[in-house]
Amino acid sequence: FIHYFCHPKIIKIMSLILLVFILSALAFQVFPVSLGTDIKKGGVNSITIVVSLFLMQTLMLWLGIIVGRQFLHLSSGYANNVVFIGFFLVGMRIAMESFAIRKGERTYNSHNNQNIVLASLAQSINTFLAGMIFYFFDFEEMLLLAIIFLLALLFSVAGSLINHNKQSLAFTSLVYLIGGVGLIISSIYLGFFH
Repeated sequence: FIHYFCHPKIIKIMSLILLVFILSALAFQVFPVSLGTDIKKGGVNSITIVVSLFLMQTLMLWLGIIVGRQFLHLSSGYANNVVFIGFFLVGMRIAMESFAIRKGERTYNSHNNQNIVLASLAQSINTFLAGMIFYFFDFEEMLLLAIIFLLALLFSVAGSLINHNKQSLAFTSLVYLIGGVGLIISSIYLGFFH
């Protein structure tokens, strides 16, 4: 039975599932920023917010991958430690952010394009850090970018279609918390047992 789970194909499938979970937690960061922007009305501001959010997530993951390739080879001997610390910190940041989201704090003003870009950048810092850590994993760069692009697009559009109210903030906060805790658990698994 244990031999079955140690089969290379099973390990690869489980790694892919874990990768999709990690990327989902990162991509979900766009949801609270896009919440209530109402893309259905088709306003330029709403569309700008949605587009900037999912493009920034994709761009920052790509930049993180590039930076990771340039510098993290220096810490190859400490790969497990770097993976653990990196994903643990990203998970903690996301979990802690869930409390601010619950209070309804928003990081942008949708009438100011500069604020939209800054909010998009702020939401993608965790994705940049995770992109660096992906240096230690054997996944195609284009696969990572395609997954984050599609997930961030989905979450930013979904957020724009949902009204900004207490229930949506509670839901968003809960998903954020689950994502953060999931990343912390993933960091322990990837750092010590993978």
